[in-house]
Amino acid sequence: AALAVQGRAEAQLGFRFSPRQIRAILSDPATGTPPDATETTQISVMPNLRSIFDTVFNTAPDVYIRDFVGDAGEPHTGAISASPDIILRPTAVANPQAAFGAGSGTENNSTLGSTAEIGQDNFIYVRVLNQGGSPATNVEATVFWSPVATLVTPDLWTLVGTTILSNVPIGEQLTVSDTLVWQQADIPAAGHYCFVGLVGNAADPAPGPADFL
Repeated sequence: AALAVQGRAEAQLGFRFSPRQIRAILSDPATGTPPDATETTQISVMPNLRSIFDTVFNTAPDVYIRDFVGDAGEPHTGAISASPDIILRPTAVANPQAAFGAGSGTENNSTLGSTAEIGQDNFIYVRVLNQGGSPATNVEATVFWSPVATLVTPDLWTLVGTTILSNVPIGEQLTVSDTLVWQQADIPAAGHYCFVGLVGNAADPAPGPADFL
């Protein structure tokens, strides 16, 4: 375990940890596997290399859509239903990244969406950020619609569809999905709807609807 961590440090950081540092890393209960409750030989914490790599080196991707303008991807007590990152439009956008992504000037605009139109397809775009230590590839963004409700529970969700973002880079660069078409036959009526977006990939799996029950 020590050799693996030191090798990763040398490759990624350009230096090795000191003996004191490596001892602290390998014995940290926060990134280790605790002993079994019946253990009597004082083995104590055993290193969990995956947890160490993800925590110490911050190598895992960490993708999210904002709950509100100003959401930085960490647990918070702010709004959870004012996301600027699920955008409904009555017409398709030719270049979603240029229109809504990093450098567009619309990054913190929460009024980009429209009410739904009937008798035609509608078009949804999802904006994703990555606060992790490595690019996130093949990120799935799944969108559900719901009738307007104070508490939008999963039993109210109806699937619109899933779109794939091939790469969401590190550095919290706002990345926009391709067009997700909400088919006209699936839109019950014109007006306002709530949307729920779930994002993730193999290295940072998204929750499922059942996780919200």
